[in-house]
Amino acid sequence: MMKKALLILSVIASAISCTKGAADLRRTAEGSVSLRLALDRSKAAMTEEELTDSALLKIYMADFSGLVREHKAWEMPDKIYLPADNYRVDVLLGAAAKGLPASWEQKSYKGSAPFSIRPGTDTTLQVTAKLWSVTVCVEFPDSLHIHESFGDSYTFSIGPSEDERECLVYDPSRAGQDGYLVVSEQFPTMFWTFSGIHQIHKYRFTKTGEITDVKPGARYTMRPRFNNHDGVVSFDIAIDSGYTETDDIIVFEPKSSGMSPCIDCEIWSRHATVHADVDEGSFPEQDKIKFEYTSDGGQTWTSSDAVRVSEGAYAATLTELEGSTEYRCRLLYDGETVDEGITFTTRPEKQLPNWDFETVSNAEGSKYKAFYNPASSDPELKAQFWDSGNKGSADFNFIICDASTEVPMQLAGVSTYCAKLSSQYAVVKFAAGNLFAGEFAGLVDTKGGIVNFGRPWETKARPSEVSFWYKYNGGKVDHGGNKISEGTYDICSIKFAIGTWTADKCGGTATCPVQVNTTEEKTIAQGDFGSLEQTIAFCTLEEAGNAAGSGQWRQVTIPFEYKDTTVLPTHIIVSAAASKYGDYFQGCSSSELYIDNVELIYD
Repeated sequence: MMKKALLILSVIASAISCTKGAADLRRTAEGSVSLRLALDRSKAAMTEEELTDSALLKIYMADFSGLVREHKAWEMPDKIYLPADNYRVDVLLGAAAKGLPASWEQKSYKGSAPFSIRPGTDTTLQVTAKLWSVTVCVEFPDSLHIHESFGDSYTFSIGPSEDERECLVYDPSRAGQDGYLVVSEQFPTMFWTFSGIHQIHKYRFTKTGEITDVKPGARYTMRPRFNNHDGVVSFDIAIDSGYTETDDIIVFEPKSSGMSPCIDCEIWSRHATVHADVDEGSFPEQDKIKFEYTSDGGQTWTSSDAVRVSEGAYAATLTELEGSTEYRCRLLYDGETVDEGITFTTRPEKQLPNWDFETVSNAEGSKYKAFYNPASSDPELKAQFWDSGNKGSADFNFIICDASTEVPMQLAGVSTYCAKLSSQYAVVKFAAGNLFAGEFAGLVDTKGGIVNFGRPWETKARPSEVSFWYKYNGGKVDHGGNKISEGTYDICSIKFAIGTWTADKCGGTATCPVQVNTTEEKTIAQGDFGSLEQTIAFCTLEEAGNAAGSGQWRQVTIPFEYKDTTVLPTHIIVSAAASKYGDYFQGCSSSELYIDNVELIYD
């Protein structure tokens, strides 16, 4: 994603006569350079505070004859006076601007552009700062004998010089972590040193080397390998390199007053945050700066106060919007329009396919109802969204999910079917009644099953709450264990989550990316969707069988807890179980959970 910031650099030259000296015939007039730094509303490479704290500007003569001026962003004067001549400005950001050739936290950016001071002219300038640092990552796979030979007593340092103070030093605790280096433009080389004490022979082994022709902006993943076979010691490094961040740039460009493009993640279904850049010299009274917006082509406009975010930057959160609606928003000053404005479209208020469970069929056999119908004319109802463990249990003549007509009395005349989840014990295993958005991927002999959770969420809609009806008849546990004790009341679990999960990280498929294999406890943990790295938002309802109101239909509304509001989801997960610990084959074999009318609510 392109990342931007704004720099206003206006060159204002004034015709001031100066005495020509023999040593400096170029100084025929003086002009001034005015610089002001402000962050654009697009997703920046760094936060505004990081950008301002780290930005460093250097002005050189165009012929590279020497440094003329150097200023940090927060201490620049309003005007920098320079003789009329040709110059070059360099912009440094991040670790390099702080004089750090190596950093674990921050990348480095650099951009250059020529400009001229001419008497009686005004000039504006754009500078593009590209990723200057090299991303490095050192991994120590067990298969490459590093841990086996050295235990935890080893380090791997890498930097633009052999001075360890300019290096990133990897040890087992840093393995796999990204770091950032700034290498010399004239001598683009990285120097590395591996040092460790051999576990068995107790000698210190040290190896050094160089990586030449290093490319700024590239990523280097290194995997050191060590082998000592029959007294013959070998050590080398496997290196993967490539350009993975070529779009990671910061653009410094002239700034004018008007609306800024909306940030995708700040547009919701019923509210949106808009931004504008304001030249406060031309529009000095903050209380006169406002936004107004319309959805009917300008017949009616709604006004919203502008909030000053930083110098020259204003924002407003527009509320009470409608989903899937195009809005036009413009900037006002003292009731007069400043620009033509921008348009944005709110997110749709997307519902789950067959959210009311009214579409059923015997598409998977005559033993139970499935919640889709291949004969439907509606593509969403024709394709399977909901699945259960029936494909594994039905062959043993027990059904753990089916359609039921025992719907809430409050939905009489509206609802015909609901989902009924029944925990049971059959053959040699306990199985929880379950229903989920995803796919049942198969049995593992008679030991358990594999489920791939999640379905594509193409509209990337972000709900704020979920409302549904449920009824739980949870009995006393007759198959207890280390998760829930026998004789206590069973617990139901209903989970919702949206995220950007991928099969390569979570083990499933492209369409159903999060895999749980009930024979592998390490993948069962992935069923705690809220703890997954790629989860954006989640919510959960759990209830014990003896809870107040248990056994009766109830409607609940649960808010989503957002971990990240800057990312849009690609998939959605719904998972319901009549026995929370069914993945561990523990629970009550008579527990029943009914669910109906699952509605996503948007704000």
